[in-house]
Amino acid sequence: MFRKSSTAALQGLHLQGERLHWALVRTSRGVPRLAHCASLATGDTPSEVLAELAARYDARQIPVAAVLNPGEYQLLLLDAPEVPATELRDAMRWKIRELIDYPIEEAVLDVFDAPASPARAQRQLYTVVARRERIDRLAQLVEAAGLHLSAVDIPELALRNLGARLPAAASGLTLLCLMPDAALIALLRGEMLHLARTIDLKIAETPDPNALADTLALEVQRTLDYHERHFRAGSFPRLAIAWQHPPLSGLTEGLHERLGMAVETLDPCRAVACEEDLAHDCLATALLAIAGGLRQSDDA
Repeated sequence: MFRKSSTAALQGLHLQGERLHWALVRTSRGVPRLAHCASLATGDTPSEVLAELAARYDARQIPVAAVLNPGEYQLLLLDAPEVPATELRDAMRWKIRELIDYPIEEAVLDVFDAPASPARAQRQLYTVVARRERIDRLAQLVEAAGLHLSAVDIPELALRNLGARLPAAASGLTLLCLMPDAALIALLRGEMLHLARTIDLKIAETPDPNALADTLALEVQRTLDYHERHFRAGSFPRLAIAWQHPPLSGLTEGLHERLGMAVETLDPCRAVACEEDLAHDCLATALLAIAGGLRQSDDA
């Protein structure tokens, strides 16, 4: 998002508290393959852990794409100013200055297209804004590991990289990513992110799958209803659940019953080729790192 990446291999990095999630994606003839992934405790030495992984898997010359956490950025849907493309980011900086709680001089931002809506004549843009300090700290951490940070992404766009590779995305896919402290709902069609919402939700504090299904079904339906009212751009008939921790038994069935949608668990190895010896637990905990590693040079 905040920097471009153009490479045949990429390390995905996602820092979550005192854990480091990491993935190495290699691309050959345009086909990405997940070569390795890891999820490790870092204590106060994340740079050392990252450096050890890069050395172990011969990735010291491969750039890094990092994925932010919810709460480390804002994703805003705003009307696009009528200015030349070369002036768009400067115009959006001026537009969002009253929408953030820190000086605009301390912000870094990027923009990408929102879907066109027959309900609105005005073009809209998604604007991602984060504190420059957070981006700089990520760059320093990666550089301390002897590596190069080539891009910083947000979970919505990283998950788009993964979800867009599923066959269901062509006709409209609702993606539900369950993280330890949040749930992310994203509506995808092809490679276009139509709408995304993040909900504060501590999964560990809601162990009852029926109660969790009630909460999540309500939020998914609200997202679909909002999209229908504001974009009128077709349906999203399938739901894919991406778990970043062990799945709760019964939740898939509960969401199917409440929403009337086909519901499945998102297996990263259905979206990207994987080496056979990758641990299943790693595929879940390192999900956002894997998704970040699928970033392509022409991404927004």
